[in-house]
Amino acid sequence: MAPRYQAIVDIGAGCGARQGEIFGLSPGDFDFADGWLTVRRQVKRVGSHLVFGLPKNDKERQVPVPDLVAAAVRSHLDSCPPVSVTLPWEDPANGAAVTVPLMFTTLRGSAVRQQVAANQIWHPALRAAGITPNRADGMHALRHLYASVLLDAGRASKRWRSSWGSCENPRAREPGRPRDGPRPWMIYESANEGWGGWL
Repeated sequence: MAPRYQAIVDIGAGCGARQGEIFGLSPGDFDFADGWLTVRRQVKRVGSHLVFGLPKNDKERQVPVPDLVAAAVRSHLDSCPPVSVTLPWEDPANGAAVTVPLMFTTLRGSAVRQQVAANQIWHPALRAAGITPNRADGMHALRHLYASVLLDAGRASKRWRSSWGSCENPRAREPGRPRDGPRPWMIYESANEGWGGWL
């Protein structure tokens, strides 16, 4: 995977962000001091046009950021400064123009389309790893990995699903900072160590 896109793996697997949310991220969404990511927007397609919009379920949410992910994000920002991109908000025809310094863009400095992400970023990386691309192994698999690691560690409560942006419980979509038990970043880093540091 090209270095300019490698951090998407860390963010997807370590924070459970969806593809459109990753491509809508801006440096200001990260609070490195306290270890939180606020998922504020996504890049999505409406018809043939790209727009910014709220994350799925129309709610912002806060997600814990493991130290390993924070380090990957900082390294990415050092080597790939954000690029300001202007898109309509929600409605291609009538939405207000919003400018966001995006962490991940195309080489031309535009927002990344889903098809471009699949064909030019994700699928080549899978093939390089000896994996034949298929629907089950899309970028969303990173989010499934994140959820699986937390579930395996016993973090299946509704309070923790709030950081996933789960649609299983409408009340679990509100931003929250659960404090009980092992933190998700501790679980992620423990899993990463146990699996040989490949996360």
